[in-house]
This record gives sequence, C-alpha cells and structure tokens, in this order.
Amino acid sequence: MEVPQGTLYSIGQNIARGITPTASGWDTSPSDLENATDGDPTTATGVGSTTTTGAGTVGYIYFDFGRNVNVICYLLRRSWSDTNDFSIIPYSSIDGATYRRSGIEIRTGWYNADPGIAMPSGVFSHYGRYLKLYCYANGAGTHSLVIHEFIALGVIP
Repeated sequence: MEVPQGTLYSIGQNIARGITPTASGWDTSPSDLENATDGDPTTATGVGSTTTTGAGTVGYIYFDFGRNVNVICYLLRRSWSDTNDFSIIPYSSIDGATYRRSGIEIRTGWYNADPGIAMPSGVFSHYGRYLKLYCYANGAGTHSLVIHEFIALGVIP
C-alpha cells in the first residue's frame, strides 16, 4: 500500500499497516513478508537466515512508505544465532539512494535456537520515505530472523 502524496495521517496511526516490505541479501530470504505489517502479531513472516564466516551482513528488510513520513517504529520479532548474536540497525532515506542511521543498534540477544516467542525490539524514530533494517552478524554462524509485526506510528501529520 502506498500513502498518496499529500495524504495526512493521524497521530498514532500505524502507517506501515498493509505495506509489504522487501528483503535482500539473505541466503534464505524471509517469506510471507506481508505478515510483518498485517496488524496481527500472531502471524509472522517465514524464517530469513544467512550463514556467515565472521562478522558481516546477514540481510536487509526494506520499507517504502510512498512519501516522507515522521514515525516512531516498533519491531516484534524472533531472532537467534547458533554461535553468536546479531544486530538490527535502522537506516532512513528520503531518496532511496542515501541512507543515514536513524536509530540505535538493536542487539537481538544470545539465543542459539528459535526462542519460540516473539520479543519486542527497541523503539526508534524514522524520517523519510524509505526505511532499511540492516541485519548484521557480530560473529560467525547461522543467523535467523522472523518478524511478527512492524509498526510505524505517525507522530506529525
């Protein structure tokens, strides 16, 4: 779903709802990405996973809001790594070419198997049309991510 140019949204409205993100860079990309923004935290994407031989990129999740937005974001996810942990780092862009870090590094924990329950990640702010969640391994291993819900609440119409 694209937010039409000039459309106002209410403060607190989840403008990510219905926007299907895209994934790239994974050995196995997460499937069913529409479940990440369907408004139902009991549904989830499929498992995205990448095996690294050291620290490095696990994969990316991209959101296109259709226009520049000012939002507070929340991520409900399961994540694990068999030998080390990994991080999710949000980046924002106005033009889709130049990205700037837009939030704190979200350390995903030290779970070495699927924890079986969704866990909240840190809240971060975003301004721009595009949001990239950069998943980064802090060491060698197979690193996995499942998104239960991504929420982007409008803060300024």
